[in-house]
Amino acid sequence: MGQEIESSDFSEADYDAFAARLKEETELLGEMLSDDCQGTCFDDGSWVGGYELETWLVDAHGMPAASNGEFLNHLGSEDAVAELARFNVEFNAPPSRLTGNLLSHMQAQLEQLWQSGQQVAEGLDTSLLATGILPTVEQRDLVLANMSDSTRYQALNQQVLRLREGRAIHLDIKGSEHLQMTHHDVMLEAATTSFQIHLQFPRHLGARIYNASKIVSAPLIAASANSPFLFQYSLWDETRIPLFEQSVPVGASDSVSVSPLVCAMRMNRSSRYSMPT
Repeated sequence: MGQEIESSDFSEADYDAFAARLKEETELLGEMLSDDCQGTCFDDGSWVGGYELETWLVDAHGMPAASNGEFLNHLGSEDAVAELARFNVEFNAPPSRLTGNLLSHMQAQLEQLWQSGQQVAEGLDTSLLATGILPTVEQRDLVLANMSDSTRYQALNQQVLRLREGRAIHLDIKGSEHLQMTHHDVMLEAATTSFQIHLQFPRHLGARIYNASKIVSAPLIAASANSPFLFQYSLWDETRIPLFEQSVPVGASDSVSVSPLVCAMRMNRSSRYSMPT
C-alpha cells in the first residue's frame, strides 16, 4: 500500500489483467473467510493498532504552502510521506499490538514526530496545521500544478477523468449556505484531511466490530466536527463528508473499467504501513 508505480498509462491488456487478478483475489478472500479455513488463514487474532495523521503546510498568513517535497527531504523520516497535494503531508505509525501502554506510546511517538516536523517547517518559513479543511484554502489552490510529484496520483486523476468521460466534477453542498461549483480534476479531495485509526481484530468479531463502528460514528462526528467552511462558505458542521463523497464520483461502470481506478484510489489515500493479516 502506498507504493509508487512506474507509469500512469494503462492499456486494455492492463485493464484485463487487473480485472483477472482482482477476481482471483476476491475468490481467495472468500476461501479464507469460509468455514473450511477454520481460522488458519489469518494470524493468531491479536489486536493491532496504528494511525495516520494528514496535515497541512501553511505559510505565515495561514495559506497553503506547496512545499511538501522540500519538507520531507529535510525531515528525513520514513514515517512521513507526501499526500495528494503539495501542501499536505501524512504522518504514520507502524502497526503494533494493543498491549500494555501502547496508546501512551503512540501518543508520545506522534508528538515527537510532530515536534520534529514543526521544527523543519519553521526552517522553511512554514508551519504544520492539523485541521479537517483548511479554512483559507481556495479553489485555485486545488489544481494539478499543486499535485504531489507522484505517478500514482497522476494515475488517479487520469482514471477518474477517463471514467467520467471528461465531464467536470460538480459540487453541490447545501448547509447554512449553498455552494455550487464545478472542478476539472481530483484535487478537491486534497481538502479533506483527517486523523485515521487503523485496527486489526480477531476474525470472528468482524461483524460486531463493523456494526459497532457504524453505530458510534454518529456521536463521534457530533462531538468532533470541525470543518464547517469551504471556499468561504459556511456549510455542514462536518463539510468533509459531502466534499469527500462528491470529489471523485465516477458512477456505475463494469468491473474491468473500474479496476484501474480502484487500484489508483487504494494507492492514493493509503497509509505507508499495511496492517498485518
